Amino acid sequence: MQKIDKIVIVCHKGILWLTQICIASIRYWYPDRDIYIVKDLYGGNFDTSELERYWNVKELVIEDKKYGSSLSKLGLYVLKEKQKILALDADILFVGEVMDVLDSSESEFVVNADDYESPGSDWFSEMYYNYDKLKHVDPDFIFPKYAFNGGQIVLTSGLLSKSDFEPFVEWNGIPCMAKKYGDMFFFEQGLLNYLLPKYESIGRFSMSRLKFMLWSNHDETKEIDLRGIKNKKSIPYMIHWAGTVRPNISEMTRSDIVSFYQKFYYSRIPFGGVRRVAFNVWRELRYGRATRSLKRCFPQGVLKLLKKIGC
Repeated sequence: MQKIDKIVIVCHKGILWLTQICIASIRYWYPDRDIYIVKDLYGGNFDTSELERYWNVKELVIEDKKYGSSLSKLGLYVLKEKQKILALDADILFVGEVMDVLDSSESEFVVNADDYESPGSDWFSEMYYNYDKLKHVDPDFIFPKYAFNGGQIVLTSGLLSKSDFEPFVEWNGIPCMAKKYGDMFFFEQGLLNYLLPKYESIGRFSMSRLKFMLWSNHDETKEIDLRGIKNKKSIPYMIHWAGTVRPNISEMTRSDIVSFYQKFYYSRIPFGGVRRVAFNVWRELRYGRATRSLKRCFPQGVLKLLKKIGC
C-alpha cells in the first residue's frame, strides 16, 4: 500500500481564511502528515508565515504562479516528480480519519464520483462538459457513466505533462482554457472528467472511485454529530462547501463544524481568541446581512463609510 505523500491545498489571497480552517481540520486528525499550500498569486501576494510557523505547513512552488482560476490545480498534475498527492480546495474540512480510507487505495488516481446514465442534460453540461460538442472533437470518447467534482482528488504527479492537456489549455502567460473550447468544459473540472477516464482507458494510469466526500448541504452532513468530532470518533469523510461558502461563518451550513475548526486554528496563534473575535466582527461589518441591506439602500454612502473604517 502506497501512502499519500502530500496533502496540498490550492489557495489565493481571498480564501486564506478558509485555507486556515481547512488545515486546522486536517491537523486535528493527522498531526504529522505533510501539508503543503500552492499559492495562486493572480490576485496578489499574501503572507502564509503564520500557517508555516504554527501549523507546520510548507509552500509547494509550481511552475506557473498566476492562474486566477481553478486551473491552478493543474499545476500539480504536471509536476515532474512522481508523488501521490491529495489535492484539495480550501472550502473543505475533514470530519474523520479520511486519509486511512484514501491510503488504502493502490490506484494512482482516486475520485469521489457519482453515477450518471446520460451526459446529455443541461445540468451536466453546466457542471462538467458539453458531451455533444466534445464528441465532435473526439468521436472515440466513451462516456464512463460517472462524473466527479475536482475539488478533492488523489492524483499522481509525473504521469502527465502540459502537452497532455493541450489543445484545451493554453499554457503561455497566465494558463487558461483555450477560447476555442471555452464553452465546452466547466473549467478544469470538466476537462479532468474528460481526460482522466480517457487516459485510464488506454492504460496511462490506474484510477478508482471511493466514497470519501459529503456535500455541506446534504442530509448525511446534517446527521454528523459535532460531539463525535470533538471525541475523535466521527465518520471518515471530508465535507465540501462548494458553492455554499458564505462571507460569515454563521450563515454557512453546519456552521458549528466550521466554527469548531476555526477556534482550533486560533488556539495555536498568539492572542488567537481576540484575533478570532476581531476577524469575525470585521467580516460581519464588511459582509453581514445588515451591511448588505444598507448597501442596497445607500450603496455609495455605505461603501465610503466601510473604506473609512478599513473594511
